[in-house]
Amino acid sequence: MAYTILASRCTGCSGCQSQCPQDAIREEDGVFAIDSGSCTECEGFFEVALCAAVCPYEDVIVPASLVLFLQTSEGRATWGGSTPARIAA
Repeated sequence: MAYTILASRCTGCSGCQSQCPQDAIREEDGVFAIDSGSCTECEGFFEVALCAAVCPYEDVIVPASLVLFLQTSEGRATWGGSTPARIAA
């Protein structure tokens, strides 16, 4: 399963983008997103997902499976008390 960027928590620093060995992170209108079809969670490359490891803030780049688990009945995810404006997964 891929990782995802919680857009409402992302500062847009772009530190994760250059670290992705699969080139799966894209910026669109100032919002970064991970292409779930390309993301391998860095398996076969590194012990941890580099995007999450280099992010200067916690709980910005998380496993997409965790976000899916947190989905509410309205189809939006809650994370740390906030509702992301966009979830790229």
